[in-house]
Amino acid sequence: MTRGTTEELYHSIENRIIALRMVAVDETDFIYERALTIVFKENYEAKQELKRIAKRINPSMLEKQERFYQLDDERSFQSRSAWMRVRRLRRKQMLESGEHFPQRAVVFDIPSQVENQSDSKQKTALLAELKALPPNESLPIVKSLTSEVFEDGHAPTESALAIEASVSTEVFVFASLDMVGNRFVYKLTIKSCLESIITDVTSTIVAYPKECLHLSTDYVKVQPRLEIGGFLNESFVLTPTKDCVEGNIVAVVSYVDHQDEVHTVQVSPYIIRSVCDLLQPYESSFDEYQDVFRGLVGGADKINLRWNASVILDKAQTVLPLMNFYLLDVQKDIVDEQIYGKIRGFALGKYTEKRVAVLMKVTGAVDADECVAEVEVSGDDDAMFPTTMGEIADKIDAWICMQCGARLNPDQVMEIEAGGVLTCRYCSHTLTLDLYCRSDQKPRSRSLSEVSVLGFEGASTELVDGAPASTSTHAVMTSESAKIIKGVSVLRGCELVGGKFEYKVKVRNESHSVITNVAVTIVAYPRDSLTLVGSAAKVMSRIEIGGFRSPGFTFVPTKDCVRGGIVAAVTFIDYQDKTHTIHTKPFTIRSVCDLLKPVKSTPKRFELSLEEFDGTSEEYELDWNPAVLFRRAEHFLPSRNFYTIDTRVAVEDGIFSGTIRGYAEGKYTKSKVAVSITIEGNELENTSVVKVASFGSDEAMLPITLEDLRKGIDSWVCLNCGASLSSEQVQRIKNEEVIECRNCGHSLNLTLYRK
Repeated sequence: MTRGTTEELYHSIENRIIALRMVAVDETDFIYERALTIVFKENYEAKQELKRIAKRINPSMLEKQERFYQLDDERSFQSRSAWMRVRRLRRKQMLESGEHFPQRAVVFDIPSQVENQSDSKQKTALLAELKALPPNESLPIVKSLTSEVFEDGHAPTESALAIEASVSTEVFVFASLDMVGNRFVYKLTIKSCLESIITDVTSTIVAYPKECLHLSTDYVKVQPRLEIGGFLNESFVLTPTKDCVEGNIVAVVSYVDHQDEVHTVQVSPYIIRSVCDLLQPYESSFDEYQDVFRGLVGGADKINLRWNASVILDKAQTVLPLMNFYLLDVQKDIVDEQIYGKIRGFALGKYTEKRVAVLMKVTGAVDADECVAEVEVSGDDDAMFPTTMGEIADKIDAWICMQCGARLNPDQVMEIEAGGVLTCRYCSHTLTLDLYCRSDQKPRSRSLSEVSVLGFEGASTELVDGAPASTSTHAVMTSESAKIIKGVSVLRGCELVGGKFEYKVKVRNESHSVITNVAVTIVAYPRDSLTLVGSAAKVMSRIEIGGFRSPGFTFVPTKDCVRGGIVAAVTFIDYQDKTHTIHTKPFTIRSVCDLLKPVKSTPKRFELSLEEFDGTSEEYELDWNPAVLFRRAEHFLPSRNFYTIDTRVAVEDGIFSGTIRGYAEGKYTKSKVAVSITIEGNELENTSVVKVASFGSDEAMLPITLEDLRKGIDSWVCLNCGASLSSEQVQRIKNEEVIECRNCGHSLNLTLYRK
């Protein structure tokens, strides 16, 4: 098996694990038989692919083994999680329809169940998938869970392996968090369920607990495209600045579909609570330990566990050192068939060096499958206590290797419960049910997995705006581009300043409360011709009631022809901690002339150049006097960065004819552009025929050049200096008033523009 083949298998397994995550998270699209089919099929195929990889892994390849184990654990956790979600939704369906739910465990054949369904539309495809599984595999025959696992139609929280959330039928996003060294790595997995490619996949961190974490990477990660059915991962690194980390990480993912529409998926907030990962063992005396308990504040929590007391003490001796506590002592006494145990640990924060002392008391009958654990925590910082107690409770209640503390996945747990002998992957310790059980009753962990928060697609709050997209590079912000959601409006504008495009987004808060974590993210722009200077996101901590912020972004052209749209997404959190996203209307840039510079030339060399260039032209009528229009063209062409080669004017039998030619080159590619403007018409009438031709070595520049010139020729300018007139000045001239040019002071009236 080649390296490429192995990576393809890993990629396929990850894709199947994502498919398991997506099962039964959307109640509106839930079909019981189809959901079961997906769970069994994806789990089976993932296991087969893992077997193929396992045959090729050498025991000395530690990194590859670690990756293999992590994938297998994830497959096991997500398979069980999917199964529990399916059972919960099925239970809910049966309760709502009045169907009988089995009270005892039963065995049923899934293909037979599908055959008996009245809905024949789903039957053929489901049976085909199920029957494709090898007959010697036991996967299609399943033992159902007993009804006592469920209460009131819902699986208890301790049985849920993941927090359910709605899933987009288009793009599915979920978040995960790992501790790597002393840093947290927040990872977003983005899966496309669309039948077309999506582009500009932009992941943005909107909020995180800034008082205890520092974002070490950029707020924004962008992938140019995501293939049909593909997935990708984006990671953000957060560095702790305190020993106690607690808060929410909020992110959004935006993308552009095949119709150039922008969508945003709001990822469910990831709750991060960690103390023990940020501790270091502190070897102290028993007296110092006692002083901490006597002299400092503390807290306690009592936990009822479905484990034997002796087993919990054994697990605690393994778990506490792994949680960075120094073990001072372990006591275990048996009085009248009752176990009384104590275990003490001590640690210091890595950053603040604040002390944390733990005392855990365990009581329970010698042969009972239940016990009570009381966890007391004392130290210098009371903010660390609740999180520390919660982490300890979670770790001692989990199925772990009694030797090295590695967490067991659901498949391994079932193997042990069935009486099998398991060898730990990490330390090769032999694990049997006797290590975990002291009676005929099997222990019941409250949870079989670590916390996993799935993403969901929120309403992308896209309002249809009937205003046309601006094509001007000099446009100012107007209310026409605003989208208002609960009093929050967003406007955008762009202007060319010194050869750079300055794009601004104005966020105004006219709601009745402060909005926080306002993130403005550039989702899409013409990357082939523009480069974004700086970060793609600007994050503002808050905008007060009645206030506004106007973050700006600078784009530098990389080509002489810029054409495309700039789209931004604005995400904020309201006073109810709800996340909202607003998409700006695309700002369309079509510019060539702004990115040119004049090139001096002679008429002869100009003519020779035209022979080498491609060309295009257009002809149209304008309601202007030809002589007036020609005077305007004489001023306009230099203002658009063309060098005037020559002008020719002739009047014959009352017909005016004038031609002006110009030459320029691109500032970046040095591509040459030549233009010729011919204006004809009756010299006493206000109608002209205009023919504009453009020539150049870059064909992409020619249509935009024609469009740019047409807009300029038809505009109102001072006939003396060529300065643009405002709409107010134009209206005064039309009202037959005399005005002065603000630029040169020349007097302007209607007779200069109309005959």
